[in-house]
Amino acid sequence: MATVEQQPPSPFTPPTSPLSPVPPSPTAARSPSPSSSVFDAFPLVSDDPPVRALSAAQYYLIHEAYYSTPLPNDLLFPWLHGVDGRSTQQNQFFGITEIRVPPHRGVTVVSAEGTGQKCQLIGAVLPDDILNSNTGNVRETRGFLDVYCGEGINLRNFKWQVAKYATVSDIIVYGEHGLDENVLEIAKQASRAQSYLRETRPNGIEYETFVIIEPFSYFEKEFPDLVSIDSQGFIRNKINFLEQEREEMRLLTAALEISTNVWLGNSQDVPVLKECDPADSTTSLLDDNPYQFSICIEAHDVADMPTSSDLSIASSTLLRTSIPPAAPTEICNLDCISTFANGNIDSAGEQLITLCEFIDKQANEYGRRVLIHCADGYTETSILALTYLMYKEHLRLPEAYLKLQETRSFFVYHNDVHALMQIENLVWEHKLSRNEEQEKKEDIYAKHSWFRSSYFEGSFPSRILPFLYLGNLYHACNGGMLKALGITHILSVGEDARLDPTEFKVNLLDNLFDDGIDSLWKHLDGCVNFIGK
Repeated sequence: MATVEQQPPSPFTPPTSPLSPVPPSPTAARSPSPSSSVFDAFPLVSDDPPVRALSAAQYYLIHEAYYSTPLPNDLLFPWLHGVDGRSTQQNQFFGITEIRVPPHRGVTVVSAEGTGQKCQLIGAVLPDDILNSNTGNVRETRGFLDVYCGEGINLRNFKWQVAKYATVSDIIVYGEHGLDENVLEIAKQASRAQSYLRETRPNGIEYETFVIIEPFSYFEKEFPDLVSIDSQGFIRNKINFLEQEREEMRLLTAALEISTNVWLGNSQDVPVLKECDPADSTTSLLDDNPYQFSICIEAHDVADMPTSSDLSIASSTLLRTSIPPAAPTEICNLDCISTFANGNIDSAGEQLITLCEFIDKQANEYGRRVLIHCADGYTETSILALTYLMYKEHLRLPEAYLKLQETRSFFVYHNDVHALMQIENLVWEHKLSRNEEQEKKEDIYAKHSWFRSSYFEGSFPSRILPFLYLGNLYHACNGGMLKALGITHILSVGEDARLDPTEFKVNLLDNLFDDGIDSLWKHLDGCVNFIGK
């Protein structure tokens, strides 16, 4: 962690303490307005409008104190959700007749670099995120954005929260070159906006505007933990949540073997074979095909099922390629349907079984590895994967569900469950006599009664950790399914699944509603402890 060191000489000499002492509690820190004497210690760099100087070391202390103190939910919400009393529907939903601006003192950090592509501190926003647009004249007066979320019931409005929060914050402006004309002008605009708001919408607090006097390079050298994008445009301490979510999904659905030489994965697992220079020992086909897949089958909703003729041609082509254990020199790519919503189940079912026969022969007679994949590796591959397991492993549909779940989570749409049961009949109709088939089927379905439960919608809860599943109320109410998955403890948020307490340990948060209003904050420690046990 960075340490606070003596600053080099500058035209302004702010005090060596932060804006205010580290608060004893969130409410005490942000509700009252500090006395004017606290801010008088920070020299003015502009008298009209007032803008004060702040050092990088002081900002570091403010950042550490601010980010280690929870926000007062009961004070800020639902105001920060966008509820301001102007929407009748919002007022009725929250049961309010008017809403006051919260007496809260926050911190909003503003980068004077208008692109946001470099020189960004953690949590920094751009001037246009909080101030209304100007006409190109940097010296024109700008006010805070007037945020109105419109009619309707909106419980989050994340896109407006920064602009609203800035109106109950002290503003700190910084720039790449430290305190210069551009930084000071943006700070003046923010200070004027604060002054106007203080007159038109008072909440008992006088907010201040500050500028950081040191250049951004000083943060890179002395406080690198505060840098999210450096002066060269490289990301340092910034999490892109959309990219992070995609990467976590990729890892969660990465290729895994579900039967001998048959793998299930996402489309990023598909190898791309490249031409290699035989004289260059540093390149290899294995680099792009670590699992040595010979056949890749993509499942999607507009696919044309391969015909028997297509599969015969594919088989002939594969015979002319290398045979395992030699590495594949070509990839055979095929398509497969992902849903029965728009097709003839009988015809598509027969084609699915023919495709399973092809996969079985290539995987088990020739030892070729087959990858079944879709974009997310979770939804569109499920029908082919379950059909293949029923075909190859001689399983009934509930057994195939459990077999596939042993390896990875998957998803089946409710409307496709009936179609899968018809395919199950097609798979089994030639394996046993009709009487034997029906008797065996009824025995298995009696054992797995959870599959025919009114609570079973077609999919299991998602396994996000080896011991932790994420599901809905229907999942929680299906006790037979939970036992089949080995789930013994249920953490239920606001919904009572009414499970047998002799069979399951249940932690019911019955004083919490899943309505977008109630906060989970005070329950988190208890929930984590319950899961940890």
